[in-house]
Amino acid sequence: MNLLSDLPVLPVHDSIHCRVSEAARVRKAMLEAGSVVLGVDLVITGDSRL
Repeated sequence: MNLLSDLPVLPVHDSIHCRVSEAARVRKAMLEAGSVVLGVDLVITGDSRL
């Protein structure tokens, strides 16, 4: 899984900070990783722009 290898992100505790322009891509990658790696559907809350 190489979803965000070209994107600078900053993981902070249980969140990820990224460029606003990349927020949808980061959200999609987080959901896919939750499913593939953890075997669960993640619930993502936060910024309404996502």
